[in-house]
Formats: sequence, structure tokens, C-alpha cells
Amino acid sequence: MLAQTLKSKGVPLESDPYLIYDEFKEADPGRQRDFLDKCRFYIRASEKAIEQEIELLHDKQFIWNTVKDMGLVLPSDVFELITDHDEVEIYDSRGIQVFANFEFFRKVSYTPEEMYWKSWAELFERDQKHFDQLMQNFVYSITEATGPFKPSIDKHLAWEIGSRRMKKNLVEFKMFAPIRSKLTNEKYMIASSRMDLVSEQPV
Repeated sequence: MLAQTLKSKGVPLESDPYLIYDEFKEADPGRQRDFLDKCRFYIRASEKAIEQEIELLHDKQFIWNTVKDMGLVLPSDVFELITDHDEVEIYDSRGIQVFANFEFFRKVSYTPEEMYWKSWAELFERDQKHFDQLMQNFVYSITEATGPFKPSIDKHLAWEIGSRRMKKNLVEFKMFAPIRSKLTNEKYMIASSRMDLVSEQPV
């Protein structure tokens, strides 16, 4: 039902939990619980936005409401640096996604289940120079940064590893910022970018 509603809103989000089922069933209960909590939260956040008639695309209100509901604290000027057309992602300290807006999911062929299970380094490949730049800026945003900053990452190609469409995007990161949980004080990072599709394989 949610998938049909999202499609009617111009957000054809794919979902297939069986893509990670073999790894899921072998994981420890804590990781399984965290994963299921993320999936349930994303469903609730989407349904809430639809009920409140908030635009799911090109509207920062969806991101802002979701971040508040997650109990995350952001530097005050983060949303001034995000535009309505940016791809926005939030990652934990392991590099595993905990949230992304629908702009992001329109640019990749991974399902939320895949994004919420594996780290970005397992899902996307880029040349070594840009991987190193991304890793350095990611670690800095988690461990040292006190506010939003323009990451020192050159515009580059990133391609999916083993996905169904093997999409390749030209990625320009615009902003990284540290964030934390009000409840646990756990550290996260938020990133905004512009992604332009270069190629994909037909399904």
C-alpha cells in the first residue's frame, strides 16, 4: 500500500527485503533489531508526511520533520546549506545509512533494505583517490567537526557494486556536518550532494 502511494506521489521506491535476508538471518539479534527499527521508522515517516500533505520531493520539511522525530541534534545552520533538490543522507559512525531523502533513492537502484544493512564502502565504488578523500572527510565529520563544512572531495564518478541496475553517478558533495542523538549521544553525520546519472544497465 505504501509503495503504491509513494508511486502516485512521483516516488517509485523499490523494496525487497529478500536481497539481504541471508545476511540478516546470520546476524546477531542486536543488529537485526536495529535494522528492523530503521525500516519501520522510514515507513512511519513517509506515512506521516503523506498524511500531513508534505511534499516528498524537493521539500526540506520532510527532512526536518524526520530528523526531529529521530531525536537528532544538528548544528543550527545545516538546513540553510541544503537546497530542496539536494540528495541528503545520514550515516552512523560505521558508515551505514540511517536515513536518506527520496531525491537520493531516485538516483540509486539500491533498496532501503540494502542501504540500511551495508556500509557505503560496500555499496559504492570509486577510484582510490576519491575513496580516500571521502573516508578522510567522513571520519573528520564524525570525530572532530563541530559544524557544517564543505568537504574536500573532488567531483567524481561513483558506481554501484552488484546492484540490479549498476547505476553510475557523477557526485558532488556540498556539505558534511556532525550530528548526535539526544537520547544516546551517539554520533552521526549528515551529507548533502548533487548526483547526476551517467549510466545504468537495463533490467
